[in-house]
Amino acid sequence: PDLRNNGRKKLLLFGVTGSGKSALCNALSQPVKKDDGPLNQRFPESANQQIGNTRTILKNVNFLHLRSKEISLIDTVGFNSTEMSNTAIAELIVSLKESCDYIHLFAIVVSSPKRIEASLKETIDLFVGMFGKTRFWQNTVLIFTNLQQSDDQITRRSKTRSDKEMVENFNRALGETYSLKVDIPTLIIDAHYDGSKLDERSRFKSSACELYNMLVNSGGTSVRHVQRVVGKYEGLQDEVNRLTVQAEKDRLVAEEALRQVEEERKAKEEAMKQAETERKAKEEARLQAVRERRAKEKAIRRADKERRALFFTYILLQSMKKSRKR
Repeated sequence: PDLRNNGRKKLLLFGVTGSGKSALCNALSQPVKKDDGPLNQRFPESANQQIGNTRTILKNVNFLHLRSKEISLIDTVGFNSTEMSNTAIAELIVSLKESCDYIHLFAIVVSSPKRIEASLKETIDLFVGMFGKTRFWQNTVLIFTNLQQSDDQITRRSKTRSDKEMVENFNRALGETYSLKVDIPTLIIDAHYDGSKLDERSRFKSSACELYNMLVNSGGTSVRHVQRVVGKYEGLQDEVNRLTVQAEKDRLVAEEALRQVEEERKAKEEAMKQAETERKAKEEARLQAVRERRAKEKAIRRADKERRALFFTYILLQSMKKSRKR
């Protein structure tokens, strides 16, 4: 859908293939579950973590399925190597340029805080190039999706290194890589939490709500300059041009399809109106026939009454004549 001017805060998630972006989008757009069942695949999750999604998915959703919390989620393609294809980058640029106006919060999605992979750095560089270093880092949160948040698992991991220590080390490495003066806000949101376990469910809901508050309070940045990165990648401009033309063709096809649907809807409405007019006409004709029948019946009764009156008058007159003759 077109997210432009929809009045919703927009959260864009990106990361390497298999980091849990789509799983997190599914978890954030559905009610907090109370069992260990799978979530609906509103954002398709790839079974092959080396491939991932091949296109940017934009959706208007209700955060945790709450009616009062309307947001837009943008699930980007995943990159699994430093050889980022021009097609993937161009698809991202065209999707944002054609269907979005602002990004209020960027979420760097990482499976676990082990190390900064080259492909993740390349992806971050891409977004920094699109939106500018200051605007990007001022509106960014770091999310780890594959740290199970049960009490048992947290205790087990703490025997070697606590979650807090791992996250701080990762954040420190990120800051050193990009010369950041402050730490990036960080959340642990288990995208595959077990809703039947109160500890996992509670931690998921708490962290998710914290993410929502960050989104609501974020100023965001415009997408109007996303195309400025094309000069950094050989052949990217040609691919952007190709996909832009294709997007325009797809838009025209979609508009034509919508026009046909609208015409069919109007034709059906007109047919229904015509049928209703005919039904009313038939009903009016039936009522008129009933009125005419009743009028005839009334006239017959009146005539019969008059005939009887004349008959009785005749009998009376005959009786009077006979009386006079006597």
